[in-house]
Amino acid sequence: MSRTLSIRNQQSKSLSAFRELDASQAAMYLSAEIYVLTHVSMRKRMHIAAEEIRRAADALPAALMRGQAVHGVKELGYHMSRARVLVAELEGLLMLGEECGDFTSDQLRHVFSLMRYIKNYCSMHYMLDDAQQRTPQLAS
Repeated sequence: MSRTLSIRNQQSKSLSAFRELDASQAAMYLSAEIYVLTHVSMRKRMHIAAEEIRRAADALPAALMRGQAVHGVKELGYHMSRARVLVAELEGLLMLGEECGDFTSDQLRHVFSLMRYIKNYCSMHYMLDDAQQRTPQLAS
């Protein structure tokens, strides 16, 4: 029985590592997409600041990778929360840009799907770690 648990733990760790890698790659790909999108849109006069969009896009992969590198629950929660805030900020800025006519919905479709994936990853990770943190308090 302990061997079965050991195998399951190893599978769980490898699946977790794959999810971390996949989310990090999605964040880097999102950042690249944002740069292409803002570069194309900067040729015309934009109503919103492309620098703000790029700043949030640059900070997102770093926040995810820092969260994946730490071992403490509080630190992990902080970095996952920061990543969620950055995704929300990007989402708001891009929606505002779409409303002002800087971007079209076709241009943003793939960007929003990447942001949704990253947001779900951060939320899932944040909720699991929050539950693990609360479990000892409930047991005592």
